[in-house]
Amino acid sequence: MRCLTGTQAKSRKKNGGHATQQMPREGTKLRAVYDTFQANKGEAVRFTPRADHARAIVDLTDYYGLDIRRIRNGSSRVGRESLYVLAGEWFGRVYVDYVAERMHAATKPQPEARA
Repeated sequence: MRCLTGTQAKSRKKNGGHATQQMPREGTKLRAVYDTFQANKGEAVRFTPRADHARAIVDLTDYYGLDIRRIRNGSSRVGRESLYVLAGEWFGRVYVDYVAERMHAATKPQPEARA
């Protein structure tokens, strides 16, 4: 996550300074990438950073608190796309782990149906 200096942190609170955005503005290319990862929390997503949103992963990690990890690197020679996963998200000092939630839900015993 992005760290602020003391001066920057004070200026956000003092004199009605603006807070950081909770999510990217609607209609931007970054918002489209953000929505893709939010729709697939804890699941692998095929994503190849192109020139129009090359910094999308870095920006979402640094400025919006998403924990996006690359599972598999793509290769243009063989036509393989990169795989990324939204592993978790930071809400202030609290971290929510989406992969652990998915694994816990998958290993949770299902109630048996009675006949």
